[in-house]
Amino acid sequence: MLRDVSERILDGAYVPDPLCAVKIPKASGGFRTLRVATVRDRVVARAVLCAIESILDPRFLDNNHGFRPHRSPWTLLSGLEQMMIAHNQPILVNADIRGAFDHVQISAVMEPMSRVIDNPDLLDLTETILRGHSREEVGTAQGNPLSPIALNVLLHDAHDLRIGDHTPSWWRYADNLGAACHDVSDGHQHHTCIQTTLDRVGMTLKGNADEDTIDLREGQTSLLGYVLSIRHGRMRYETGPDAWRRLEDGLILAHHDIDPPMAAQAVVRGWIEWCGPTFANKRAALPDRVHSIARRLGFREIDPPERLGEIWEDSWMRWEEIRTSAIHAHDDER
Repeated sequence: MLRDVSERILDGAYVPDPLCAVKIPKASGGFRTLRVATVRDRVVARAVLCAIESILDPRFLDNNHGFRPHRSPWTLLSGLEQMMIAHNQPILVNADIRGAFDHVQISAVMEPMSRVIDNPDLLDLTETILRGHSREEVGTAQGNPLSPIALNVLLHDAHDLRIGDHTPSWWRYADNLGAACHDVSDGHQHHTCIQTTLDRVGMTLKGNADEDTIDLREGQTSLLGYVLSIRHGRMRYETGPDAWRRLEDGLILAHHDIDPPMAAQAVVRGWIEWCGPTFANKRAALPDRVHSIARRLGFREIDPPERLGEIWEDSWMRWEEIRTSAIHAHDDER
């Protein structure tokens, strides 16, 4: 298979296969539809990603944390906490692009890529993968290994380079973006700036300035699955409803795995590890609730609550290391 696809690529005849629509059951009812590429096409796309990532990633800005090596939701949260607490910026603009991947203009991605990648064949292959079987001009499948870096390339030019002129306290994780501000008025202005930068690439925000601008001293907001608020001068992290639904969705999907108990164990451990920042709240009931959900959904082989609590605490210690590094980095800048 690889010899055949290699020959097609070298001959310029390679075209990705049509995507397969797969319905995934959701814990809340109904289905989520994913568009999945063939194994052959995923191998090709991953190989191209390995070739272009080392060229493109170094030009991205530090405040961009999504789908990048050595960065994660935790690096974003730790940096955001330093922006808000150390600089007394309790107002968070928390915006989300509506259907970001569906509105990626392929030509707007390829133009900045062509400025830094000097291999025409690699550029042609990258564009072929992004456009897919139907040679789309707009939109790229979320399951495509190249889609995240394509979105980063597009928003680096359309948003990141421009928004930094308005405030140094901006942040972005893929299609989640915003800023830390001193007051609500500044937040509304920044929200307008975000939409202005997105207009040129045909993208819009889901919410409006009032909905997306939150004083975390008085309220809370959901970001990357965590619920954020500021209490007693410190950022507080909690698990929100979306996080619990994601756990249940993962366990329901585990029933379709070749080894359901092992898949469920991986889902639970991964979810508990994700909960690291929430450990400071000392909510001892969390491991019990996770264990109860897993048993209710048919998995009795899950680690006992005591072991889940240990995994949770270990995860929190890793979070504290990342958070401490962000504090030191901020002190060095000062």
